[in-house]
Amino acid sequence: MALGGLLGSVIYDAFGSYEIAWILSLAASVGGMIAILLMESTKKELIPNWEETLPEEARIPVAQSAD
Repeated sequence: MALGGLLGSVIYDAFGSYEIAWILSLAASVGGMIAILLMESTKKELIPNWEETLPEEARIPVAQSAD
């Protein structure tokens, strides 16, 4: 997005129209949408028991309940 204005102006200077910039923007958006739809679902646990593989210094102590 940071380069959108610059790329749009370069395309306008080269072709005299923003039409190609709009088409490229649409294609990039559709490509991004497809990439997101093809990603693996986050509804399931991707790395089971990952907490157990952490080194001891990276673990956060869990407070015991006062029953």
